Amino acid sequence: MKIIHAIAVFLSCFLFACKEPKQTTTAMPAPQPKAEVNSTPVDPAAVSISVAGAVDPVMDADVVEVTKLTNESPVMPFIVSFYSSGEGIDRGFPEKLLAFIESYGNKIKSKIEFSEIHWGREGETDYCFPLSGMQDSGILSFKSGLKDALKGAEHVHFLENQPCRKGR
Repeated sequence: MKIIHAIAVFLSCFLFACKEPKQTTTAMPAPQPKAEVNSTPVDPAAVSISVAGAVDPVMDADVVEVTKLTNESPVMPFIVSFYSSGEGIDRGFPEKLLAFIESYGNKIKSKIEFSEIHWGREGETDYCFPLSGMQDSGILSFKSGLKDALKGAEHVHFLENQPCRKGR
């Protein structure tokens, strides 16, 4: 009987001694080594940084694209940028944009110049408008008409006085 009692005490001590309390905190990652800083001065006029899509609160930091632009990229007075948040661009709206450009060009009896730059994998495209040769009133009319034509689009940015993005 003493042997059974001793074995029971031994087993219960063994079971309770091996049991560790569960930890609910996670381990902190090991600190990363600091990056070496280049002390070469950079001319701020030579490089500017633009964060595309930063005005959209839905987009997270993984989607935001940082593009380095140089003086080689001409500044465009107006850019229409179709972007995606993982499901592709708003379908049908690039066609509405092109139809508006054609109809507005017919209205003013002049061709509207633009460049179409494909930059993403899901149809992301920028339409850059130099608007050269247009009067200020014509520019305002064109911008407001284009914004009205694209009124239902959820994933479009209207940018002013920005360099055109470099395509893929």
